[in-house]
This record gives sequence, C-alpha cells and structure tokens, in this order.
Amino acid sequence: MKTLFRLALALALLLGLVAPGRAQRLPSKSPPTVITATWLAFTLDVNADTIADLVLVDRATGTFRIGTVNAQSEFVWSEAADTGLTQIETGAAGHFLSASTWSLVLSSKAFNRAQPVPLDGSSLPPAVDLPSPEPQTVCGLDPANGGLTRLITGYRTPPGARPQLTGTQLEPGPETLWAIEPGTNPRDATPLYGHPFITPTFGILTDDASGPGSRFQVFENPTHPANLVGEITGLPANTKFTAGSFRYDTGPISVNYRSTTMLFWQPSAPGLRTARVTDVDWVNNVALPGITVVSGPAFTMPRPIRQVCVLEELVTRLLIVWSDAPADASLYDFSGTNAPVLLEAVNLNGLDLEAVLPSANGSTVFLGTRNGLPAYDRMSWNGTHYVRTATGTIPLAPKTPLYSNLLAFRGEPFVATDATELQRRRVKDWTLSAALNAGNASVTALSDSGTTTGLRNSSVNNLAVPPNTTHTLPSQLDAASSIVLLANTSTSVASLPRVRFTPSPGTYSGAPLEVFLKSVNAAAGVLYYSINGGAWQAHYTYERSAAPPLKITLTTSSTVRAYAFNYYYGNDHPGQGPITSAAYALGTLPPVQPQPLIDRNANGLADAWENLTGLTNPAADSDADGFLNFQEHNAGTDPLNPANRPPASAPQPNLAHVTPTAGNPLTLRWDNLDTAVILEASDDLYLWTPVHQGIQQLATENTFPLPTSAFPRAFYRLRR
Repeated sequence: MKTLFRLALALALLLGLVAPGRAQRLPSKSPPTVITATWLAFTLDVNADTIADLVLVDRATGTFRIGTVNAQSEFVWSEAADTGLTQIETGAAGHFLSASTWSLVLSSKAFNRAQPVPLDGSSLPPAVDLPSPEPQTVCGLDPANGGLTRLITGYRTPPGARPQLTGTQLEPGPETLWAIEPGTNPRDATPLYGHPFITPTFGILTDDASGPGSRFQVFENPTHPANLVGEITGLPANTKFTAGSFRYDTGPISVNYRSTTMLFWQPSAPGLRTARVTDVDWVNNVALPGITVVSGPAFTMPRPIRQVCVLEELVTRLLIVWSDAPADASLYDFSGTNAPVLLEAVNLNGLDLEAVLPSANGSTVFLGTRNGLPAYDRMSWNGTHYVRTATGTIPLAPKTPLYSNLLAFRGEPFVATDATELQRRRVKDWTLSAALNAGNASVTALSDSGTTTGLRNSSVNNLAVPPNTTHTLPSQLDAASSIVLLANTSTSVASLPRVRFTPSPGTYSGAPLEVFLKSVNAAAGVLYYSINGGAWQAHYTYERSAAPPLKITLTTSSTVRAYAFNYYYGNDHPGQGPITSAAYALGTLPPVQPQPLIDRNANGLADAWENLTGLTNPAADSDADGFLNFQEHNAGTDPLNPANRPPASAPQPNLAHVTPTAGNPLTLRWDNLDTAVILEASDDLYLWTPVHQGIQQLATENTFPLPTSAFPRAFYRLRR
C-alpha cells in the first residue's frame, strides 16, 4: 500500500499537481482541537467554498457560532446554535455522522456521554454512550478516503480502573472498536496522519505512569487494537505540545515518506524540545520498517514561553507567545533541526492572545480578547513580515443557551408513569403543535421577527424522530419560558439513569455516616461510584424497584461521585447517565459544657443541646437507631446520625452521693457522665431555681460544697 501511495505521489509531482518539496505528508482530514479557557476552536471548510471557516464553541454556555470569510477577509458570524451541553470539557471535529458533512463531537466530564453536533444546520441527534467515565480528551481521525471519522477518546480516571483510551465509530453505531490503556490520565490528543494510503496515526500526552511527569505516545491503526509505535518519556508534568511539518519534514530527502515534528514546552519556561514522528531514515535515505518516534534537539529560547503555535503557510514557521508580557509574541523561521531564527516581533495590537489557528487559504487566525471583549485578527505573511488583513470582534454567546422546544416521548408525558424522553429538537423559536406520522413529526412553528412584530411566519417542518415515538411535547408557555425551563439540560438526559443520594449532601456532625446510593430510572445495570477521586467501583443491580440501595460508610469528610449504566434490555431507559457529585462534611458534636446547664422547658434536654440539634422531644428517636433522644443527649452521641449511637452496654451514671470533706463537712457529688442532671436550690421546697455558682468539675464528677450555715435555710436537689 505504501508503494502504491509513493507511485501515485510521484505521478502527481510529474504532472505538476503537487509542488516539489511540499505536501509530502498530507494532513489529516480531522483538524485538531484548539482548547482555550473560553472556547473550543476549529478551522474547517464548513460551506465548501475552499476557504477555511472558523467554528467557535463557547465552553461555558455550550452554544457555537460559525464564522465565514467575506470579500474583506472578515468573519461573518452565524447566530448562536445549541450543542445540547454546558460546561464542555473537550471536543473534536470530523465526519462523524456523514462522510460528506462536517460535525463536532463534544463532551463534558459530568455529562459522561458524547454529543454529536451537525454543522449543516440539522437538529441534534441523540447523545451516545461512552465506554468509560469522565472524558478528558477526544480527537477525530479519518481512516480512509470518504470514510467516517473515528472518535479517539481519553479518560482521566485512576489507573487500572477502566479502559482509558478508546476508538469509536459513531455511524452506523455507535460501536467501540478497541480499548487500551496508555500511560496515565490522557489529557491532550491530536491527529497526525489520516490519508487513505497511510495508516492513521495520532499522538496523545499523558501523565507518566512511573511518577510525576509526562509522556508523549504515538498510536496508529484505529480500526483494530491501537498499536503503540513510540513514545517520549521523562517530560515535565505540565508539558504542552504541538505538531507541524517543517523544512526537514518536507525536504527532498523525505519525499514520499511521512514526517512530522513535535514540539514540547513548559509554560513560563524557556526550553523548547523537539521529536519527530517519521518512517524515513534521513541518514541513509531509506524507509524504516514502520513509523517510529525519534527524539530531536532541544533549544533554549531568550524568554519564558507561554504558547507555541505552528503557522503552516507557504513556509512553516513558529509563533511563540511569551509569558513575561501580555500581547507579546515573536515569529521564528525553523527548519526542524537547527535553532529557531528570529524573523520579527509580531504586533498583536493589544490582543491578549489565547489561540492561533492556521487557515488553509494563506492566512492565520489569532483569537483572544481586546479591551475585555472577544476578538480576532487575520494575519498573513507578505514576503517580509506579517500584516493584519482583517480584525473584528466575536459576538458574545447568550448567557442562557438556546434549547429545544420540541420533545419526543415514548408514552404520554405527565400521564404515563413510564413515559421516556427519546429526543429533544429545536424547531425555530416557538413550536405550536406536532403531528406524528411513521417516524416523522410534522411541526408547526413560528419565528421571532423582532421586538415590534414578535412571533410570526408560521411554517410546517417535517422532522425525523425516533421510530418508537408516541407523543410529542411542544412549547408550553412562551418562547422565553420554554428556554428557561429546559436550560442546563442535555439531549435526552432526562430519561437517562441517575443516582440519588440519601441523606442529601451537606454538613453532618459525628462519624461514621452511612450514605445510600439508589439508581433512578434503573433497570438491569451497574451503579459506579468513586470516593475522593479514587478508583471507580461497580455495584450491579438486576431488578427495578426491588433493588436495595447501595450503602457506603464514610468515616471522614468525603466527596462521592456516582453514575448509573443500564443495559439495553427492552430499550427501557438505556444508556449511561451523567456523573453526580455529593460532598459530605463530617464533624463532631462540640463537647457539652459543664454545669451550669440551662433547661428552661424542664424536659431534661439542655437548651444549648436543643439549639444545636433542633430536637426538643426527649422520648423521640429522631435517627431511628433504637436510642431515644434523651439517651443520645446523656451519652453525647449524634441524635441525627444512626451510625453514631450510645454503646449498648453504656454504664448507668452514679447519680449522686454526699460525702464529708476536711474543712467542709458535706459535699454533694454526682457523676458528670449524665450531662442532663441539673442542680437546683429552694428555700421553701416549692419554688426551685438552678444553681450556677460554686459547682466544680473534676475528672469524672461534679462537686458542690453544701453550705454549713443554717441561715438562710436552703434545700438542694439534683434532677434531670
């Protein structure tokens, strides 16, 4: 196959179809994901006009816009569209749903699934299960010409818990093709090759399994168990990386071979390290047996690095953003082997740069903020230096994402007890009604025509819905209320299995604390849970309502995360639900203060104890542990925690005795284990008042010296 590719490429060179010395490594059809604190960014030709467009996904709100280029090289932005997710963690672009149409796949760690997002304006398809929890990084990889993009997913989980790197085909499917465990905690992945005549290859940065640090690993062949072809170990823990084809990768010696240079750096450090992914032996100019990873030279730059970007235009160059000054960058010529040569300082014109995206049409997109607003510059090399060809602002994403206003159900919602939400669709701005007919919904909807005319222009839209749809739910009140009601909910997430915690997360006094986990919308499946970021543990359930809840015992303050997975028996609430997190802060009851104790309602429970616990009935058993509140009060245990109870053989207090002491004939003594005992005095045996002065606390008892004088006459008693 490699020989066939080289013959085809040589023929193309002879015919003038490929410029000599260029395009020896054809780039992957799946563009890498550029992730910033604000956006996921992609450059790809969405409208098929041969000019690269910009797709920006707002990570917080989950909305996205497409910027197409006009005659002035400016971006013209589409209206914000919905992805069905918020707080997006990672994503990838590719041909996931159709070989002829671009789409995104997005996910967040809490969502625990993958949401395909078509870029042709069609509605969101249902989200799909992922084979492991907490997706940390994804990338797309086209395995063949005209084929569908594979989804490579990395999971940031404790090592050995579950497969951490998977290859998945979404259409037809989804189908998991393979699952392996690379280093530890994959956190950044990018496609390296994806031509039909070349085995698809991708690189992934992980934690070093042997200790603190990072390792870079290269895998190929996503249609079978992925093959680790090489790695770079011993990288610092906070290493970043990027890739590009420089002169050494595209020179005559490497014609007909693959070669990509990897660059590694640490933010706020001046070091720049290189490595090469290749299948050519430059020394002997012969093919290697297979693709391999070769460590390259390292360089010390004059200033600490913030970001390194590869500008692939007529000549591939390096743009380095410095960390010691905002909006300060430099452009370097780089061969891939010799030290970078400074060409010019790049004037960013006040742009606080977050990302750089090379375009396929001879310009580069600079993304960031200017004067506190999202902004961009388009810049290109004019032969001597970089010039700004266009500049503009990026429309802010709506604070509230735009969510669907048509829901498809199996079963009548709000009436059928087992109604299952199957799909959510956005149909213009306001849905009036929907009629079902053989897997399609004929939807009558209105568009928002502005503040003066409002909703108008009724139209009928035919949409495909799941084949087992029996009912639909259109907008209920008005367009705004519909959006508010459905905000922060993902596609079909309402019907997914969830985990309910009892008691609710919060602060509890006393330990241990018993926490019960119960699957909601659960049939036969598995409940997974993790305590304080530890390994995921599985608890299998086989019955619906009869399945007892899972009990876990916490001895210290802990955060418990859990999600449920249902098997596809009968297609009843199938799939993997979102991760739910519950934090429990465990303390101890403060020590009960020694006498004087105040019990104004004379129920045997100290007022301070009542204020602390909110309990006033001594004969009740508030935590149902078999001990009355009165007994918990006296033993100093938590009356609201059934796991914190008095000992079964708790000794009974030695209530009181009177003993003579030297210099003071009589002293009243009582065991201070019984904290509810109150000392009172009276001069008529009718009206009693608490004694607050003169009580002394010893190690195990309280003492009170009885007055020896006959006047004034006083009587004393101990009572609960």
